[in-house]
Amino acid sequence: MTVTGDDLRHALRELGLAARAVCLHSSLRSFGYVSGGAEAVVRAFLDEECTLLVPTFSSAFEIAPPLQLQFERNGWNYSATHTKTCGPGRVYSPEVLDIDRDMGAIPATLLASPGHVRGNHPLDSFTAVGPRAAELVAEQTPLDAYAPLKALIRLNGFVLLMGVGLER
Repeated sequence: MTVTGDDLRHALRELGLAARAVCLHSSLRSFGYVSGGAEAVVRAFLDEECTLLVPTFSSAFEIAPPLQLQFERNGWNYSATHTKTCGPGRVYSPEVLDIDRDMGAIPATLLASPGHVRGNHPLDSFTAVGPRAAELVAEQTPLDAYAPLKALIRLNGFVLLMGVGLER
């Protein structure tokens, strides 16, 4: 079965999500074949006048905690390599396009879209496109990673799981 942009637009209207702010967590692979791929999914939301918000997390700017903050038995494997080197002096800003591969094709596509707005968190940024994109991510800071979700609530937005369960 092929999923088309028209199928996606129809589903968004049926769910009452047209012209709404929507945080999408998804697995494109779970859809089967999507004509136009991730671009078609993003386009369907925009064509329905949605503001689309997705997690665009990146470990590219992660640093290991100092030795005095490495606690025993806390579920973290400090000996594993968690840090990717960005190069000397490289600092996160919302303009960078780094994203972890396991975030998926739809977030990567949205991050590469013209007019996207990315939050200001070096590890757990959210990115949005659409009429209220700036409003959704404006308050994200390194000290408030989940501000975009608070903004989503203020806008009476929705979280939509497409092809993933609550454990994701």
